[in-house]
Amino acid sequence: MRLVNYIVFLAFMVLFCGACKKNKVAPHESFIKIYDDVNGSNEYTPLSIIETADGGYLILSAHKGWQILLLKIDELGEFQWKIELPEKYVNATPNILQHNNKNYVVCMDQIGLTTYLLEIDVSASNVNEMQHFTNISYPIYAFSNGQNFYIQSYDRNSRRTVLNKLNGNLSAVATSANFNVNTDVENRIIEHVTFMGRRMPFFVRTTPEMSHIVMGCFYNYSFSTLFLDENMNLTGVYNGAHYDGSISNLLPLGNDFFALSRFTFQHLYFQPVISLNPNTITMANNIPAQGYAELNPALPSIIQPIMIGDTNYISFMASTWSNELSVYFFENEERKVVHTIGQNVPFYAADMTKTSDGGIIILVQVRVMGKFPRIGTIRLSKKELEVIVRGD
Repeated sequence: MRLVNYIVFLAFMVLFCGACKKNKVAPHESFIKIYDDVNGSNEYTPLSIIETADGGYLILSAHKGWQILLLKIDELGEFQWKIELPEKYVNATPNILQHNNKNYVVCMDQIGLTTYLLEIDVSASNVNEMQHFTNISYPIYAFSNGQNFYIQSYDRNSRRTVLNKLNGNLSAVATSANFNVNTDVENRIIEHVTFMGRRMPFFVRTTPEMSHIVMGCFYNYSFSTLFLDENMNLTGVYNGAHYDGSISNLLPLGNDFFALSRFTFQHLYFQPVISLNPNTITMANNIPAQGYAELNPALPSIIQPIMIGDTNYISFMASTWSNELSVYFFENEERKVVHTIGQNVPFYAADMTKTSDGGIIILVQVRVMGKFPRIGTIRLSKKELEVIVRGD
């Protein structure tokens, strides 16, 4: 894999660098990078990005369908190394998990459909298999809140969604909870894990008080959002409209307040602050939210809290139907500003994370020349974010 400067970026980069100069942003604080592959037929679906201890970044991506790639770049976005995992490891859940100061990936066995826990040793540039959970099939999401480690999976035999909580040293399942789907969704699961069809917005979250687990999953003939207590007992449900309307992402803010996105057929909605009752049964489509006709609900929506200057914002990023990125910044419930990226280049949102110096780095899929899916990164500095929210 090599870094390439594409001609198609020329006009955009001139504007980008001009803005950096105007606002006195150092070159290392902002960049746009695309990571090329000499094999033009290879396709990449970037999934997750984190900042590493050395100031660089670690990227998780699917490639060649459901195969797994790890890519390490430095603080300037320059390529350092990559690892293509052996073919037996497939279907990485779409996030790098940071737990007890270590980095993990959860994935699946290509033949047995069972679950692996892999540790990424960034300093040694390698990946180690830590555990093989033969009792967990079809892993579809994993989450760590720093204390507890969860794996969401699907049991094809019982037709149930399963939430597995691992023990303290991540060597075994400490407890699990099962939730009836009541219909066979294995074909939908296969489309999701193989990247050959519709990708569903599975998620697992915990509230800041640790009083509830919130999970987006298949449940009761639909894609729904479940509230569980700390013992993983079901307390409430926000039912989806079959598979065509539900919550697609959710950020717990505390005291039963949340920021969330939801979708209904071809529309995406966002609500930066709303109270949800964890003990009710209702329809997700009843949640009040602002619709954004320009956004594509089939692609990931990302929600991040971020402090810019002395103000706390909720940032919401999604892809538009015209293949741009829209990043919205909300102060409380009021939309402060929207920032659009990629007017001259097709970008698709994958992930976004805060950087230690107050900026953000955005992970995108870029279709070079409109047809070659590649991994890309966009770094916005703290100074640029301050300019964006001021509306300069």
